[in-house]
Amino acid sequence: MTSPNPIVRTLIAALLGATVTGGCGGSASPKQEPEPEVNPLSAMVGRPLVILPTQFLAFSTSSGEWESSADNPALLVALDEEIAYTLKKRGVQARWTFAGEVAESARRNGGLTGDPYGLSAERFRRAKASDVPVSEPLGSQIRRLVAFREARYALLPVELRIESQAGQGRAMLRLLLIDSRTARIVWADDVASARSAGLADPRAALAPGRFSEMARDLAGRIADLVITQ
Repeated sequence: MTSPNPIVRTLIAALLGATVTGGCGGSASPKQEPEPEVNPLSAMVGRPLVILPTQFLAFSTSSGEWESSADNPALLVALDEEIAYTLKKRGVQARWTFAGEVAESARRNGGLTGDPYGLSAERFRRAKASDVPVSEPLGSQIRRLVAFREARYALLPVELRIESQAGQGRAMLRLLLIDSRTARIVWADDVASARSAGLADPRAALAPGRFSEMARDLAGRIADLVITQ
């Protein structure tokens, strides 16, 4: 029998831990929340991994709703570049392909691999890990984009959200790790920046200086999911 890969083993261990905790109803010990894994993406070090471009940007509104914005694609590219720069500094670039390289490859291939900035990922902005494959055409789009690197896994930063609450704001980036062979999301989580009064007005966070600072913060926290500095 083939042993599961490290990512799957992590998920299985988490599920087993939850089962054991839930089954100990007679225990007098107080219920404790499981500790989050320090480096949940460390299993990808040394494996071919394609990091796709960030797809969407959204802001919180005064009514508590989310407003999507398609007016600032250059900012998402800047975030992708900061993520690539920070991860390379941590020494994981050998077998990883970053968003800019994915886009350049797509241009060289004359669109045969599709547009990495226009993935059909709208339905997956809040997606969680699941045994249910992602719907088409997203599964096929990712499969084509990772095939040129002979990779199996893709990390998709699906949406950057900037939220405001109690006079402060923060940015949250939803990450999906997708197995391109099965089209399943094997891991998903939000990476959150530090709260800041400078982000209290979500649209003001798009000012170059503030956005650059926020992008550096997020990139460092993403890198911590792989290798702690």
